[in-house]
Amino acid sequence: MAKETATDRIVRELRETPAGQADLLLLQEVKQAPGQGKCSAEQLASSLGMHAVYSPAETGVTDQGLAIVSRFPLHDVETKALKRYDLRFRSRSRIVLAATMDTPWGPVRVVNTHLDTRVNAAQRLEQLQPVIHSASQFKGPRIVGGDFNSNPFYWVANVIPFPALRSQALEVNDFMTGNGFRSAVPVSKTTFDYLRMHLDWIWLQGLDARESAVYPLAFSDHHAVLTRVEFPSGL
Repeated sequence: MAKETATDRIVRELRETPAGQADLLLLQEVKQAPGQGKCSAEQLASSLGMHAVYSPAETGVTDQGLAIVSRFPLHDVETKALKRYDLRFRSRSRIVLAATMDTPWGPVRVVNTHLDTRVNAAQRLEQLQPVIHSASQFKGPRIVGGDFNSNPFYWVANVIPFPALRSQALEVNDFMTGNGFRSAVPVSKTTFDYLRMHLDWIWLQGLDARESAVYPLAFSDHHAVLTRVEFPSGL
């Protein structure tokens, strides 16, 4: 949500796309203007008649938050800090935001995160470990998603990029698959136009992906990643 702060414009665009029918939205770079009681995602949820939970990345930082917006009630909200890396400039605090969503078919644990940009595969997977740990504490269906920033570079001193021998998207895919998750979107899909990178993911455990799509949104610098999921029973 880095490009647009006007809730009415975001709502208008969502209603004109398949995302407007979504029961669940995982949002990153959520802003909370000084003096406003609600962040942009909570305002969005109010306009759509949905529930929302939100966390800033850290106290005093108002444009890097995470939010989960759901058509169903949310509870057992948890926020954890991820490992912080010194990126020399534009370093950020990264977090994971989790909540249980009470659907008509049963509870689902939802986990949203936004990982660092200029880190290498080993550092990215280390930052991802608490995300997996958070999801694993729930004994039931799980959805893990967000901007993993899984770029195709090897970073020297977290500043200078070189083409990596193996894309971080493939490393992330192997890591998540090894932890029992399945990607709802093929690794080959582009979610960020620059160099056709796959940065954004939806991972499922205990749920089946029936269809998926990736398409641009004007209010985001990334493409939307959308999937329809079903419980294994088919309900």
